[in-house]
Amino acid sequence: MSSEPVVLTECIGRIISANVTSRFSVPNKNVSNVNGYAIKSADITMLPTKLRVIGKSHNQNPFQGMIKDGQAVEISAGVPIPEGADAIVPLDEVSIDPKNVIIKEFCPKGQNIIEKGIDIENGETLIQAGSLVSFRDIAKAAAVKLSWLPVVRQPRIGVIVAPEENQQDSQSLYLNHAKLQTLLSFIKLLGGIPIDLGIAIDMTAPIEDVLTYKNEVKFAVQDMDMIIICGGTAMPQESLIWNSLGQFGAKIESFSVKYTNDEALLMGALKNIPLIGMPSSFVSMLMSSILFLGPALLKMMGKTDENFGFTKRLALLSRNLDVIDKKSDFLYGYTKEKENGEMIVTPSSGQDFLMLSALAKSDCIIYVDHSRPLTQGTTVEVIECAWSRFRT
Repeated sequence: MSSEPVVLTECIGRIISANVTSRFSVPNKNVSNVNGYAIKSADITMLPTKLRVIGKSHNQNPFQGMIKDGQAVEISAGVPIPEGADAIVPLDEVSIDPKNVIIKEFCPKGQNIIEKGIDIENGETLIQAGSLVSFRDIAKAAAVKLSWLPVVRQPRIGVIVAPEENQQDSQSLYLNHAKLQTLLSFIKLLGGIPIDLGIAIDMTAPIEDVLTYKNEVKFAVQDMDMIIICGGTAMPQESLIWNSLGQFGAKIESFSVKYTNDEALLMGALKNIPLIGMPSSFVSMLMSSILFLGPALLKMMGKTDENFGFTKRLALLSRNLDVIDKKSDFLYGYTKEKENGEMIVTPSSGQDFLMLSALAKSDCIIYVDHSRPLTQGTTVEVIECAWSRFRT
């Protein structure tokens, strides 16, 4: 993805596209670390020592003169050190008469002075390219008066839900609307810009109408970075929307994915724009989002799965897999960590492509390796994820 400048307040969670460096030092001068008196340390040869106060230096009115032998200037914390001074005596180590300050403790050179550039040096790299921007990065950028940062552009992802021919009743239309909202939210969560291309209810409508018009606003296909179509993947050769895509020159490949039943995941391209065809069942769509759509979006933006809590780990099965479980490539379940650090995973009961509530209560996806027996205590790979983020 290309780069774009974005104001600081909108950069949280974005990826830096180029090194960000400081244009000056912080602090840009030697400053006082305490409220006290700026002095010349060589004047303190015995205790107590009396010095004549020749002025004050505060944030709104810094001292402009030069401190000479036997002189002192009252100073506030954070204010630049007056010329000639090389130490600051704190207020609790002095006493004061009308025109003088009486030093009661020795004060070596450099004491209570914050040196120029000790926090940030001029030219220092503040944020490295490829970094995920945190609030700490925002603080550093703001400290050197940056108002924007160069970040990786957010991909624009078009989303269409294509109901099957037997899904035209009111309940099915409601579920299709829920799928659309879920996919749009998922894309936004990961940092993409979701584009609502609607529900293709009228299956006789040509695909160009679906892809170019929505509420009388035109979306140019070439301006999108990816198009997601949920539905019609079981038999794409009989789906009008996928046939129409083929007529537009789309190249499509079908992959079989086993959840609780065989599902088809379509991948291809339309005018060099990636296409992903998602299964029509709600549960399969959600699992495909985590397993395939999520990693694709994160890679486009230079992010990693770990940035968003999709962490791969090894865990021990808490029970033998039953016959239904063994038919799937992926199962959803929940994990528990033992005192010794071992992770235990239990496949959720009711593994069914219609059981959205069971999936929403789980916290991981389990990869089922069909090449070996999967019994209690077997080590399996799981992808930890916070499903509560994706509830409709």
